[in-house]
Amino acid sequence: MNARLRRLGRRLTLTRYGALSRARRLHPRTVRTPAVQVAMVLLSSVLIGLAISMFRHAHLGLPPYDVLVSSISRHSDLSFGQAAWVLAAVFYSTAALLGQRPKLVGLLWVIANGVMVDAMYPLLRDPSHLAGRIGLAAAAIATLSLAISVIAHSASTGGAFELLTRAAEARNLGPRRFRTGLEVAVLSLGIVAGGAFGPATVVHALAISWAIGAASQGLADHRTGRQHRLATCLLYTSPSPRDCNE
Repeated sequence: MNARLRRLGRRLTLTRYGALSRARRLHPRTVRTPAVQVAMVLLSSVLIGLAISMFRHAHLGLPPYDVLVSSISRHSDLSFGQAAWVLAAVFYSTAALLGQRPKLVGLLWVIANGVMVDAMYPLLRDPSHLAGRIGLAAAAIATLSLAISVIAHSASTGGAFELLTRAAEARNLGPRRFRTGLEVAVLSLGIVAGGAFGPATVVHALAISWAIGAASQGLADHRTGRQHRLATCLLYTSPSPRDCNE
């Protein structure tokens, strides 16, 4: 029983940033060209903007990290995306002071996330019935899982949580315990500050790790299958690699 609980603890994450860190460990990075990295970062940002907008229109609570973002937006004149920039700046600045500086593509991801969250929100409408709100929240979790899986497979630095976790590891702190403590602190602060906490927040916290794991595995399987198809094409038809990609 204790071993089962420990395995559950290793898999359970509260926020998408914690799940992103776990996804990277499960699926090691592959080499990507800068153009491919930027394309994947932008695709991930569009999906994140769509997912967070779905959560906001469902009115059933936001993901744990965004509970804190919503509290910042609520107590200021900042839009949701701008509040997300402020919070990310705090985390990134802390990581930099601890010797973990973000990469340019990681900063691009955060900036694009804020832009897309604000851009996508006016495009959606509130569902008129509870069933529609529940369905919208479920779709938001699936969309967010795909978004984080894309950034995990982009071979770029995704967020400040990863940098802070690396700083903790460099100081001989357990990365899993540190990450969990950080996630709990972010959620608790958001709730205390009056952020948008609700049943979807709880479902997200329980489901996001498994959902991202499934999406990441799907992307990894797709890439493996593509590599197999290219190898078979080259073996039996002997054209150039460019021809096999067409």
